[in-house]
Amino acid sequence: MFRFGFVFTVLFLNFTISVNLSAHILNVPDDFETIQGAINEFEDGDTVLVQPGEYVENIVFGGNAITVASLILTTGDRAYIDSTIIDGDGRDCVVSFEDEEDSTSVLRGFTLKNGRQSYGGGIDCQTDTSPTLIDLIVEDNIAEAYGGGIYITHSSSPYISMGYC
Repeated sequence: MFRFGFVFTVLFLNFTISVNLSAHILNVPDDFETIQGAINEFEDGDTVLVQPGEYVENIVFGGNAITVASLILTTGDRAYIDSTIIDGDGRDCVVSFEDEEDSTSVLRGFTLKNGRQSYGGGIDCQTDTSPTLIDLIVEDNIAEAYGGGIYITHSSSPYISMGYC
């Protein structure tokens, strides 16, 4: 019985190490100037790790099964929520999920502000999306119709655990 347990443990560890080796950490701004630039270079399971600062851009996950996070992911320090800002510049939604993203599409540890669109100025979860949204501050966003902070529509069911709203 000891051999079976040992062999199982070795095989499990080998599989776990192999899976973890295939994922990459894409650093913003060290490896990519923009968060969207890193997202565009994704592979499923990758992590886009964003350093503190203000990033003026509008993010589209595009169906990617990735984690986009501030340094709260590696440190657990909630101060990174306030110091890592995605600013939509009043042009569009700050972060959009529009291509059947599921729980493996993760957004964690940001302040999302200055988004503006008809539906979902801060976060827009379109039809059949179910991303994971954790430790976010969503503030000062405008929706001309519904959902200034977040808009969830048509059979979408995101997991939401906000730092602040």
